[in-house]
Amino acid sequence: MRPSTTFIMTVLACWATVLGAQPSADSASAGSASAGSAGAEAGQSTAAPVPAAPRPRWRGGLLVTTQFDSNIEHEADGRSTSAGVVAADVEFRSRDRDPGFAFAYEIAGQRYAPDPEGWSRVSHHAELALGRALGHRWRAQTQLAASIRGSSDDRELNDQYDLTQRLDWRVARRTTLRAEGAYGLKRRDEKAARDGSSRRVFGAIRQSFGGGRLAEVNARAERNAANGEHYVYDRLGVGGSYRTPVGPLGGVQFGLKWQVKTYPHRFAEDSTEEDTDARRRDARWSPTLEWTRAVMPGVEVVLEYQFDARRSNDFGKDYTAHWLALTLSRRW
Repeated sequence: MRPSTTFIMTVLACWATVLGAQPSADSASAGSASAGSAGAEAGQSTAAPVPAAPRPRWRGGLLVTTQFDSNIEHEADGRSTSAGVVAADVEFRSRDRDPGFAFAYEIAGQRYAPDPEGWSRVSHHAELALGRALGHRWRAQTQLAASIRGSSDDRELNDQYDLTQRLDWRVARRTTLRAEGAYGLKRRDEKAARDGSSRRVFGAIRQSFGGGRLAEVNARAERNAANGEHYVYDRLGVGGSYRTPVGPLGGVQFGLKWQVKTYPHRFAEDSTEEDTDARRRDARWSPTLEWTRAVMPGVEVVLEYQFDARRSNDFGKDYTAHWLALTLSRRW
């Protein structure tokens, strides 16, 4: 059976399970509490909500994901593949909201069929964060992150280590400005020329509209200083997202990213521009769609889709890709 056929059958089976599941009493209670909060914002009289149970400091989770990628190598003639991912994670937070200390670790087994050049692997990802409130409106956070052979939610084969400093400013009750600066190290076993460091800056405006609706607009800039000049690049990008509930147990998030990557030491072969000495420049845009639904307390189904397209001033470097993933997760 072809990988794409197997994936489609898995998706249909999971959809049948989700659509046939009935909300549990606990889930219905959670939905009623959400509706009551929305009514209170609208000025309606509602009963006092039942206080939510405190979130445990330690939490664990399991997830199973099936994926289909029409162009995993992001090449003009790239190959399609399907994948299965099984992951387990554990996390600790010193408190539920704005923790001063947080830690998370994940291990994931990923299997691709067909497997293009070693994508089947076991990956590890860990994060350590220290946060502190600076008055009533400011909050700072320092984060260390390490990935060995990527993680369960990306398509990277690198070993990567990042140090990020974040500063949030709550301008108004529902408006927050975010600024980040990051320094990263990248290691890739099979190509030492791609190893190197990166420096990134990021800024965002986050706006809450109440009732679980949240919008964000962001911009970022990155300098990738690889060991080999061929892989040195500058990247500028903008993006945005909007999340909204769908019923008492579900939600949808829309996203869009646009970025331009320039290679200062790489000339565009067979350039589409009149200048034969033009540096290579790639423009890439990626709209995303994510649907989430709680099946029962602690159990969630997530369906994700991403379209990815690159247009380059270098002939033969354009590509188009479609990525689809269905995830079932359980958290304690």
